[in-house]
Amino acid sequence: WPPRPSVAAPSAPLQCQASPLRRTTSMREMDYIHEEDYSGKMNEISRSVDFRHMLEEGCFLFEGVAPHIIERLVFGQKVFASRGTLLIEEGEENSAVFILGYGELSINVNGTKVADV
Repeated sequence: WPPRPSVAAPSAPLQCQASPLRRTTSMREMDYIHEEDYSGKMNEISRSVDFRHMLEEGCFLFEGVAPHIIERLVFGQKVFASRGTLLIEEGEENSAVFILGYGELSINVNGTKVADV
C-alpha cells in the first residue's frame, strides 16, 4: 500500500498583470557602489569620514536626538554614488536617510537646480 505521488493537472501559465513601474529606494540600491566594490581611494575616504562627529556636533537636524539613534545611523550602510545618481525623487515615497560624508550634492526642484550642498 505505498502512497502514490499525486500529479497536478497542467494549468494555464502564470501571467503578471502589467502595472506602471515605479522607481523605489530598493531599486536605487543598484546605482550605489557598496563597500565590497570600493576602490582603494574609496576605502581611504570611507575610513577618514567621522559620521559620529558629523551627526553629534555638525548637524542641527540631530540636536537633541538620543545617542542610541545617532549610533544606529553611524553604523548604517555606507555607499558611494557616482555623479548624477538619483538619491531621492521628488514626489515619491522614500524610507532612506542619506548623510553626505564626502563630495557634493545637487538639489533639483521641478527639474531646476536650486542648490549645491
